[in-house]
Amino acid sequence: MSYSSVIAALHEAGHVVEGALIGADVNGVTLHADGGLTRTSGTASMQIRISLAGHVAETMFAPGEVDVRCSRVDYEKAYTLGIQLARHEAHDALDREQAVNCGKRNRSKESARPAAKLSAVAAMSEQEIAEGIARLVQTWTVRAEVLVNEAEIEVRALLSANRTALFVVARALSIFGSLDGPQVRGLMRGALQSEDESRRSGRRYYA
Repeated sequence: MSYSSVIAALHEAGHVVEGALIGADVNGVTLHADGGLTRTSGTASMQIRISLAGHVAETMFAPGEVDVRCSRVDYEKAYTLGIQLARHEAHDALDREQAVNCGKRNRSKESARPAAKLSAVAAMSEQEIAEGIARLVQTWTVRAEVLVNEAEIEVRALLSANRTALFVVARALSIFGSLDGPQVRGLMRGALQSEDESRRSGRRYYA
């Protein structure tokens, strides 16, 4: 077993353990020559955290041996999801604002508003439209950075509190090369149960 495969196992274990802990669907994980593949599903917020968890797991156990290539791809995915989430947040806020405003206007004014908006947009130059889009994207990007940074702090705290489960899953993955969802959850339950029993008996549990 190569050292790089152990690092890859830590990385992929981080993804699935985080996913299981936050209630995402964990369908399995497999190591391969280029790293690994994790199969999970969940909300955008969940997927941001799952994407970040691989890098976090590596830095917890092997801080000087981070797989830069895989981590870069994961961060790109996290920021892409963050921008999507920021965009949805902005649209939801606008919808709420419009709903409040609609309650304050009479129907004649309400029916005239969409037409006024279309006229205003039609009167804008291409440069004004481009600048408006750029401002929107910049706002979403700034918000995405906040979302990703907050998520990374939460991921590190959760994985740190579940180091034993993370290590047990990583070790099993490095040995067998592939785990399905039930196996991941079973390993985590066993590790957490053993750790809890050791804590109650006053002994430290070693994975």
